[in-house]
Amino acid sequence: MTDVRACYPSIDAGVVVDRLLGIGVSLESAAEIGSWLRAFRDDGVEGLPVGPTASAVLADAVLSVGDDAIRSTGASHLRWVDDVVIFAGEHRTGTRALDALRRSWRDVGLDPHEGKTAIMTGRDAMATLTAGRHVVSLAPAALR
Repeated sequence: MTDVRACYPSIDAGVVVDRLLGIGVSLESAAEIGSWLRAFRDDGVEGLPVGPTASAVLADAVLSVGDDAIRSTGASHLRWVDDVVIFAGEHRTGTRALDALRRSWRDVGLDPHEGKTAIMTGRDAMATLTAGRHVVSLAPAALR
């Protein structure tokens, strides 16, 4: 489990533009979004503004580099904005996936929050995932 330290404030306008271009957004549209983000920065907003739905979409475009990195290792994961849980059958695969995620985030200027990073196995993992009635399950409801 891990997340990004100060996620939205850490997402740079240039990185957003690069990621948008990388996923096929037109140069004109990506440049306009970058212009808005730079205007917000000039008005004192660091990174993406917190709150607007558009910020969540833009953050997702940037954070998806981590999804690709994890998938490349053969591990599975769930991500909610910048909170990530990696599932791996072997400790080695999980460690490799976490390392790939960290590298991918650093490559786009994001700082993994090491204080919120933990590797768990067996009962510790299940206890954490089910704590506070927040149950994470990939199984259909009929199988739970």
